[in-house]
Amino acid sequence: MRRKRQVSWKKLVTSALKVAVSGGLLAWLLRRTHPGAIGHALASARPAWLVSGLLLGLAATLVQANQWQKLLLGVGLDRSVTRSLRIVFVGNTFNTVLPSSIDEIKVENVPIAGSYLS
Repeated sequence: MRRKRQVSWKKLVTSALKVAVSGGLLAWLLRRTHPGAIGHALASARPAWLVSGLLLGLAATLVQANQWQKLLLGVGLDRSVTRSLRIVFVGNTFNTVLPSSIDEIKVENVPIAGSYLS
């Protein structure tokens, strides 16, 4: 039987403030972004550098997934590298969008993440 988690008001208010700040920063950033300039920079970049950056990013992500797999195995959760990779991608997505760290949320939801990220 699972124990219900009690959410404190302080944690709820802190989370709401983080979401509000994140939303405000994203709105500000999107208003100041010029998609044409980004497209031009990507189009004029050397393909070898773009491919190198992509491969290095993927390699780093695979290392993170391997670390998560070993951490989860250490606490008795046997997850595949693929499942760990999904957890890392979800975490990286939130880390990119939100200004605050999402690692604490990943750690809290690992058993749940294993079931809905299968």
